[in-house]
Amino acid sequence: MSNKVKELMLPILVLCIALFGVFYSLGEIRQIPPSKFPELTPDFSLEGVNGPVKMSDFHGEVSLVFFGYTHCPDVCPATLANIANALAELNEDEIQAINPIFISLDPERDNPEKAAAFAHHFDPRIIALTGTQAQVDAAKSAFAVGSQKQSKAGKDGVIDEKNYTISHSSYIFVVRPDGSMGNLLGHLDPPNHIAIKAKHWLRWAD
Repeated sequence: MSNKVKELMLPILVLCIALFGVFYSLGEIRQIPPSKFPELTPDFSLEGVNGPVKMSDFHGEVSLVFFGYTHCPDVCPATLANIANALAELNEDEIQAINPIFISLDPERDNPEKAAAFAHHFDPRIIALTGTQAQVDAAKSAFAVGSQKQSKAGKDGVIDEKNYTISHSSYIFVVRPDGSMGNLLGHLDPPNHIAIKAKHWLRWAD
């Protein structure tokens, strides 16, 4: 090979190497990083107002999942209000790929219609789900959610099994497009923080 040909090929070789580096870097950026919460395997099979809903139905998108119940006096309304305000910070394209999900921990008193009416008071885009006690327990286990029913006494001092509150975990779970856990947010996190954390994972959405 002549020196002249070598001189002509050298810039081409350098360009090829540079392009390979660019495409390799883009591939690395595109690949979603490992979850920081490998012990959590977000999953559920529950009921909504239009029928069965599974966690896998939302794969390819980002989900904000919160467990609560409609008789909750304070934490649940405050959290759903924060989620609703976070949704207000999203543009139309973003909201199409982010699913706010409310799961009732109280199937004894909350059917899908009642859960939906409660959630839609804060934002009609919130997807409300519940199910049998076994279905709810399975969802709780997958998200490592703790809850405990606490019966209250009536005016006569007698415990009324139908009059109870539920103490429960109050995380907002950010589930990534690949179905793994992305972030655990507190119920008092401000709406802009919730929106930022959800939008972060959109780059890997379908």
